[in-house]
Amino acid sequence: MMRRFVSCLLPVATLVLGGCGSKTVDTPPEAAVTTTGQGLTEPYNPLPSGIQWTQSSRFAGAEREDAPYLRPESNNGYHAELNGCPPGIEDPVQVLYGMSFTWTIDGTTINMGGICFLPHFFPTQGAHDVRLTVTGMNPVVGHPALVAEYQRFVTIRDYLIVSLGDSYGSGEGAPDTSANWDNDQGPVWANSRCHRSFKSPAARAALALEQSDPHSSVTFLSLACSGATIQRTTYADENWDGSGFWSIFDGFATSADGPEGGSGMLGGYVGIEPPAYSYGAWNPEDYMPSQLDRLAALVGNRPIDALVLSAGGNDVGFGDILRFCVVHTNCHQDNDGQKLRSKVDGLKAALPSSYDALQARIKQEGLDVRSTYLMEYPDFARGNSGQTCSSILEETNLYAGTGMDVSYGELVYLDGYVRVPLLSMMQEAAARHGWNYVSGISDAFAGVGSGVGHGLCASPSNRWVNNGYDASSTQGPDGSEEKTTGTAHPNETGYAVMTVFLQEKMDDTLPALPRVGILKADGAAEVQEGGASSSWVHQSGDIKAVALSGSRIGVLRQNGDFYLKDGALTELWNLVTGDVASIALSGNRIGIVKTDGQAYVKQGAWDAAWVLMSGDVAAITLAGNRVGMLKQNGQFYLKDGALTELWNLVTGDVASIALSGQRIGIVKTNGDSHVKEGAWDAAWVAQVSSNSKAIALTENRVGVLKLNGEFVLKEGALTSSWNLVTGDVQSISLAGKRIGIVKTGNLGYVKEGAWTELWDWETTNTTQLVLATP
Repeated sequence: MMRRFVSCLLPVATLVLGGCGSKTVDTPPEAAVTTTGQGLTEPYNPLPSGIQWTQSSRFAGAEREDAPYLRPESNNGYHAELNGCPPGIEDPVQVLYGMSFTWTIDGTTINMGGICFLPHFFPTQGAHDVRLTVTGMNPVVGHPALVAEYQRFVTIRDYLIVSLGDSYGSGEGAPDTSANWDNDQGPVWANSRCHRSFKSPAARAALALEQSDPHSSVTFLSLACSGATIQRTTYADENWDGSGFWSIFDGFATSADGPEGGSGMLGGYVGIEPPAYSYGAWNPEDYMPSQLDRLAALVGNRPIDALVLSAGGNDVGFGDILRFCVVHTNCHQDNDGQKLRSKVDGLKAALPSSYDALQARIKQEGLDVRSTYLMEYPDFARGNSGQTCSSILEETNLYAGTGMDVSYGELVYLDGYVRVPLLSMMQEAAARHGWNYVSGISDAFAGVGSGVGHGLCASPSNRWVNNGYDASSTQGPDGSEEKTTGTAHPNETGYAVMTVFLQEKMDDTLPALPRVGILKADGAAEVQEGGASSSWVHQSGDIKAVALSGSRIGVLRQNGDFYLKDGALTELWNLVTGDVASIALSGNRIGIVKTDGQAYVKQGAWDAAWVLMSGDVAAITLAGNRVGMLKQNGQFYLKDGALTELWNLVTGDVASIALSGQRIGIVKTNGDSHVKEGAWDAAWVAQVSSNSKAIALTENRVGVLKLNGEFVLKEGALTSSWNLVTGDVQSISLAGKRIGIVKTGNLGYVKEGAWTELWDWETTNTTQLVLATP
């Protein structure tokens, strides 16, 4: 399940952990209350449940693209309501005579007098130290006032969810308010030019996440646009006007059929309801910016927690194919079949490179995307029995009643020729780029498992997809089944079903706040999450090493005991095992090298079974589904996939290794550093010659620490130029858009964004600094 960051309490005591091999470690208590005052038989505790709080909702019911909404940390911050009211106080602004409430938030004191409620803007996400001193009159005459002090961490969390793509991402087919033609009322869209609706899967999932937890909020932005492609150029279909039987547009528009409409995701686009054009073309200002360009301009350096994509269907021309098959009796046979394949084969062949171009553009724009979700398309050609429809879309033909439709034989052919290969290419692209593929949608619409299909030919009560009559009635044009754009798109129920699958995937994969961990010279470990102004939270003492990944924190104690926690910074520790020399974390994998040189990795819960990797191991590194192992003899091995996969010998004479996404980095014993991208046996790209001390990687950055203490970094391609970040550096760390270093003198620094940004974090007495990986 997704980890939700709720309130935590300040660690001020030492507890004994229960469970297998439990030992005493620093961890927060269940309450932090200090009381003073004489003459009472019981401690003064006016707030038995301590400080309560809620984070204000940010999900907007209308489209917002303003900076205060999308970039709150550069504006007012995040609003929350702190409640220090005693039980029974229903009016939070009521003045409680005889009592006073003094708040201290991250070191700043706010005296509220007799008001126990405090609205407050927190500047950044992350854990914030909130303390409250409550002073009350002593009922015992002549004794001093009663004082109770409360402490807790308030963890501010706002998820930025972004939707990009085509009509299935915009909500085509389900306007925010359906048309009422009897009252001359057309449909209402959140954005009519793109047919964007808050009934789309991404919008629904964002709202559900917002409503699921009072201690977090959601910022939602959709740029998805009906008719958009990744990079395939579209054209207006002005020949689909019924001027003559033989002039009917056959589905695949070219420049001969109308002006260029653009693409949408990687290029400009006029929209599904574009402005009027003149002299056979749109003006340059009529094109909206590409969705990627617009997204980068709107969110800047702000991390995107969930990027939801619906893309690929228009690139292979699925709507064009259906229209072609409506006007051709047997579109899959003879000359018509050859014509269809001559149009579609090239589109299908180009789709994988379009997905690659999309991912490359995301990197090029410098977007910090923490998780990406590629939505599966529904199967809309199944009826009540779950079997393929006998025919569909006759009502969309200009000459309805002539028997021109998409027949059973055509549907069976298109399923194998277009739909199944499309879904396969989508899954392959998701695997290639580390996206989450949201599966199960196609089977649900087809009735797999239930035996009840929900496609175009299903009965109205079972239908999750609009036919031409549905779409014309819901969104118009009224009575124009051949012109409505909502046909073959989900209705409100269909989008709700798609949302369920997206929510389930997000529950498992939505990322935690980025974290920074430090190890102090005195052995104390501290972790901070969110922005630079959030609070450091003490984890434990007597520590040798710290590891972070997502919501997991691992610490290796000086005695070789390895502890791990998962969730909030103040969660209790679990003793994983002892006799450990080094630790590694990535996603749901945990790796160790024991003091005897045996390396183990487990996947899943902290107490899952270990899988032995090998012996004589010097170091182990994890990244996604990859495990890298450096043997004591300098040989570097890598496996990809299951923990039981066979090892591949990558190279020898290696001093250190690094993994990130599809990148593999090494420092050789002679000081040369190399990086490769892709398969384990891909070609190496030389980085720094004979002067490398350490290497760090992200999917878009390579950092090398030179023996002379200089830290150099490159972005983009492995052959890009180096940038000198700073000198006098002892160690380096990279994660996402963050850069971390420890300089000589045990000074730790972190910056976020461009490598030229100023350092945001500064810590003293620091011997190790690590950044959480997604």
